[in-house]
Amino acid sequence: MIQKPIEDINADDIAMLISNKVPESKTIEYKAGISLKKDEEKKEFLYDISSFANASGGDILFGVAEGEEKGIPQSMEGIEENMDELKLKIENMLRDSIVPRIVNLKIKGIPVQNGKNIMIIRVPRSFNSPHQVTYQRVDRFYSRSNSGKYILDVHELRNAFLLSESLVQRMKAFINDRLARIVAGETFVDIPETAKIILHFLPVSAFDNQHINLSVDDIKNKSPFPLGGGSSDRRVNLEGVLNFTQLPGKSICDAYLQVYRTGILETVNANILGPSNGKKQIYTDGDYSFEYIILRSIASCLKFLEQVNVPTPMYCFLNLIGVKGYFMHSAHLIPGRTGVRMI
Repeated sequence: MIQKPIEDINADDIAMLISNKVPESKTIEYKAGISLKKDEEKKEFLYDISSFANASGGDILFGVAEGEEKGIPQSMEGIEENMDELKLKIENMLRDSIVPRIVNLKIKGIPVQNGKNIMIIRVPRSFNSPHQVTYQRVDRFYSRSNSGKYILDVHELRNAFLLSESLVQRMKAFINDRLARIVAGETFVDIPETAKIILHFLPVSAFDNQHINLSVDDIKNKSPFPLGGGSSDRRVNLEGVLNFTQLPGKSICDAYLQVYRTGILETVNANILGPSNGKKQIYTDGDYSFEYIILRSIASCLKFLEQVNVPTPMYCFLNLIGVKGYFMHSAHLIPGRTGVRMI
């Protein structure tokens, strides 16, 4: 897979693959052209797409010809088809002929010098795999290795279904364990016993044995501030790198962000929901409103995860603890009403 967002890929990136003789692998495949006129051609196309989704995801590049050495790109030949029409045809095929539907698949056409286009189809590593090809009553499941696609046997298919189910359970168990520890005060740094906002980012890759292992240097140089924090101190721990915002003159912190080497993020803030003038209120107005601070933190965390190449899909979880009896407060509420109470 080309290590760039598909929106940023251009002809120079394709030329680099060719000049460096980057071979086909589990996550990249080259095809000189594309034809979807015959049923067998459509089936092969669907097998290719589903195999990527059922494995680690990847890029298929149409219009890149191989040389005498199989699997090694030689030239950008391009394809003549109208990109808009071809994209619509492909999207309709995938919607009607692969179940369950593959989410977040992207298609991009890149113009080349001969007036044609290279078409890239980026297939994500799917969370709801295995995907089955159903075109013309076919019922096949494919996956990929470095040698190309292959049909899943009964044992592999059973494991694929079990893995898909166990991923959900593992993520739920992780979240439940972390929330229980935070409630019990077992946090990465000492924080006040007040109401807290908790954000978790869980890449699927951290739970399906892909063995992502971020470098400490990458984490230290690029990791974002904790939720609601404008500055932070950092230290390395067993899980990865911890960023924390310490209260002036105190030994406790009001926010932290833990980056795990697996790409998991946990950030907690114990200041935003602290009682103001004795009132337990969650403010929903202004530049520093509850929603604004959370959305800003989500954006910075996602940007960091993209920079260190943590693969998608990933899931974001928001939890509030200790907010029983709080009010959602807005200056624009109907006069005479104080807010919406949390129960």
